[in-house]
Amino acid sequence: MRDLCNLIVGRVLRWLLMVPILAAFASGVFAQPVKISGGMVTGGDVTSYQYSPNGEFVVFLADKDTDGRDELYSVRLSSGVITKLSGALTTGRDVKDSFQISPDGTRVVFLADKDTDEVFELYSVPIGFGTPTKLSGALVTGGNVSFFNISPDGAGVVFTADKDTDNVPELYSVPITGGTTTKLSGTLVTGGAVAELVEPLETAGASVILFEVASITHGVERLRDARAAGLGNAASGVLLAASGGSVRGYPDAAAAPDEWARGALELDAARARVIGGGAGTTEAHTAALARELGALHPSIPAPRSTRR
Repeated sequence: MRDLCNLIVGRVLRWLLMVPILAAFASGVFAQPVKISGGMVTGGDVTSYQYSPNGEFVVFLADKDTDGRDELYSVRLSSGVITKLSGALTTGRDVKDSFQISPDGTRVVFLADKDTDEVFELYSVPIGFGTPTKLSGALVTGGNVSFFNISPDGAGVVFTADKDTDNVPELYSVPITGGTTTKLSGTLVTGGAVAELVEPLETAGASVILFEVASITHGVERLRDARAAGLGNAASGVLLAASGGSVRGYPDAAAAPDEWARGALELDAARARVIGGGAGTTEAHTAALARELGALHPSIPAPRSTRR
């Protein structure tokens, strides 16, 4: 009798455990995944994505239509309709993997060399339709937009760019829908920004002050300005970008590490006490720099990949 009772109780318990599982299948909890990126060209893939704050869209970056050309898309989750947000891009043009969605979920802001190859400018576009609007306005020859952020209220965008003078990044704001850009950083005098930074940093105990620069010329100027500002015990150094168009946090595949490292030696001659990689650089750049500096300064250890 006891065995019979145990058998009955066991079957009842198994049935009770199956009820929520069957209910989950019926409600779609265990439904099959749904592809929302649509078809891809051979070799294409999605590299990054973001949900809109209101949950209505997913915005994603992919070489969906042309292998190797990253373009920006949105998909409305309720219908699956996909819209290309970046507009037409020609050969060699790309959207940077740094796009942002406005807090209200209505617009997307992105960097792209859409109009001129390797000149990255700032654009805004409605999340579900429309033509991109250039936010950054005209740039000086050699100028690029480096970084940006959407304001908390979603009304404007703040960005840094060497917009007026090549290799002199300054701060600007612009309405998110487009309009007049306003310079927020005011007028900079030669060495002025450096002089204002050096004293408080040294007072705070900084032993090394590093300047992130886009070019050798810019680095030499910053080192000169630092000396003119009267550095006390602090040493000055430079973090050199892979190229003038590099964006911080994203490897610059177009930059040659060995060529970059050879150029960086000019900063050693300009009395930089520390030289490192800035925007767009990778471990390959660091290793190349160590090799070049090791030839000048034997005390610098060789990169691990070359040790025996």
